[in-house]
Amino acid sequence: MTRNIFVSAANFLFAVIVFAFTMLPQHVHATFIDTDTFCVNFGCVVAGDGTDFSVYDAFNIATNTCCVAANQPLIRWTGGTLVGAGGVVTAVVTGTLAAAAVPAANQVTRIGLDTNADGTADIAFADVNANGFLDIADTQVAFSIAANQRIALVNRTVSRSLYVTSTLDFDLYAASVKATNTGTFGPQINLANVGVVFSITQTGNDGGQPYGASAAVPTFVANAAITNLGQVSPGPTRVAEFRRVQGIRGVASGGTNIMPQSIRLNTSYTLPPIDLSTGTGAADIDLTLNFYQRP
Repeated sequence: MTRNIFVSAANFLFAVIVFAFTMLPQHVHATFIDTDTFCVNFGCVVAGDGTDFSVYDAFNIATNTCCVAANQPLIRWTGGTLVGAGGVVTAVVTGTLAAAAVPAANQVTRIGLDTNADGTADIAFADVNANGFLDIADTQVAFSIAANQRIALVNRTVSRSLYVTSTLDFDLYAASVKATNTGTFGPQINLANVGVVFSITQTGNDGGQPYGASAAVPTFVANAAITNLGQVSPGPTRVAEFRRVQGIRGVASGGTNIMPQSIRLNTSYTLPPIDLSTGTGAADIDLTLNFYQRP
């Protein structure tokens, strides 16, 4: 699973967070988890974006051996689609089922005046068309600049999510790398300066799609030592544990969609304070997540 974070002084965005999952059906039913031989007998993790899902097995189908050793990655199913047609799993904007938008050439970062020195703009252009970018549709009321004010980003934080269920305990591992650096801006954005927090949400309704009503409550233990992307570079590094002997899947649900038996896994990022002195350019930062067998 690869998360791409694109940032620049003139074009800032945590965007296009894509999970490189195999294609699976649009509606994976919970009965698959309840009846599939490999999931039932050996355990599996199923992850998706609310529409498409991928399966990670503890049994190594390619070598017909059991099972994945402790502290090793689970095996992603690559044998084909299960039922019907699916698509690539893409991370969604937390609280919705919408993929992160990519800015057009005429859209730039929304910045404004930081009046309380917290690194985030308090007075900014109004995002009239609510697209998250600064463009010709946006407006700004009259303002004056004082000695204690500075230019800052409107929003330094962003959160992306996917939905996970399982029939076993598992660990979450992460690895991060800066893929590209351009201009004067890119080199100044260090992995260690990008904060990261991993969490789960047990139940909710995102974009009209409820989740978690039939999911067992996992004991989620985040690695408290991991607070920034520099700590998972190059990785992979264990960032969280899902502790529950029989997994997140609840009782057999008679063919209902998989979402009621899924919880939401959230990854939240925080950029360091940035102003115009940072210059121009871009930094492309990749965060890769994977599921591992627990000891």
